[in-house]
Amino acid sequence: MRVLLRRRFGHGVFPGTEEERTSRRHQARLGVIAEHQGHTNVIVRSGENPFPGFGDRTRGWSMALQLGDPDLPRQARFTPKELYDHISMSLESLRGSPFLTPGWRLRDLALSRQAVVTAAELLDHHALDIRSRAVLPDPAGAPVGVLAAEELDSLVNASPEWIRYYLHAGVESWRQDLVVSAFLHIGADHRTLYLEWHGLTLGPVTPEYRALADTASQVSTVLARTSYRLLTLPVQLLRHAWQLTRRPADGISPTASDLAYGARRSLRELAAGPVGYTDRVDAERHLKLLESTTLTAVERFLTERGISTNELRSRADALGNATLLH
Repeated sequence: MRVLLRRRFGHGVFPGTEEERTSRRHQARLGVIAEHQGHTNVIVRSGENPFPGFGDRTRGWSMALQLGDPDLPRQARFTPKELYDHISMSLESLRGSPFLTPGWRLRDLALSRQAVVTAAELLDHHALDIRSRAVLPDPAGAPVGVLAAEELDSLVNASPEWIRYYLHAGVESWRQDLVVSAFLHIGADHRTLYLEWHGLTLGPVTPEYRALADTASQVSTVLARTSYRLLTLPVQLLRHAWQLTRRPADGISPTASDLAYGARRSLRELAAGPVGYTDRVDAERHLKLLESTTLTAVERFLTERGISTNELRSRADALGNATLLH
C-alpha cells in the first residue's frame, strides 16, 4: 500500500500549475540552446541582411580572377575545399601572434563553417531537395541549428542558390562586448577563381542592457542566445523588435516562410549602441588582419600551384584602405 501511495501521490506525480508547466517548457528549451551553444552552423536569414546576428557590414568586396590561359585543356586545378582548408590554416596561425592586437585577442579567434539559408526558399525546396529537409525536418517546427558534417561537406564545392557555404572567422574584444566577423565564399573552375568576403561589426550593448550582455559567455553563439534574451529583455526592446518586423527596414514585405523561419536582425543587434572611436579602431584592425591574412593565403596557394598572382596583387592593392567596396 505504501508503495502504491508513493507511486500515485508522491512528489513529481502531479503535472503542476500552468505556470509550472510553462516554466518547465522554458527550461527544456534553454537546455537545448545550451547544448547547441558554440556549435551552431546554420544561419536562416530573412530580407536583405545575409548574416543576422553578426552586426553591420562595415567592409567587404568580391573579385573574379582569371587563372591563366582560357585555351588550356579543361581540367580543375584545385577545388574550393582545398583553398578553404589552406585559408583556415593561415587564419589559425594568427592565434599564436600575441603582439598584433592589444590584449592578445587573436588568441581566441573562432573559426567555423556556416550554411546561410534563405528562409523564403525552404518550403519551395522541401519536397525535392534533401538538403532542405536536413535544415527543416518538420515544416511545422523550427529549422535546425546544426547541420551534420557530411551535409556541410556537400555544400563546400557546389552550393545551390538558396543555401550557401561560408567560412566564418570571429574575434571578440572588450569583454566580448565588441565582435567582428568575416565571412568568405569561394567559387572556382579551371579558368576563374571567385572570392566573396564580408566584414561585419557588432557594437557594444547600450548601458541599460549591459548587465544582460555580461551574462553571455561567447558572442560567437549570439544566434543561439537570442532565444534566452527573448525571455529576459525589457518590454520596450521587445516592442522595438515587433515594430521592426511590421515595418521592414529594407522595404520588402516578408513572405510566410520569412515570418515562420527567418530572422532579419537579432535582439542582440537591437540592443547594440553606437560604436565609439576605440571600438571602431579595434574593429577595423581585426578585420584588416583577417582580410590581409586571407588574401596572402590565397596568393600563396596559387603560387604553389604555378598560377600567376599578378591580377590578385593588383586587386588587393586596389582595395587599399577602402572601408566598403561593392
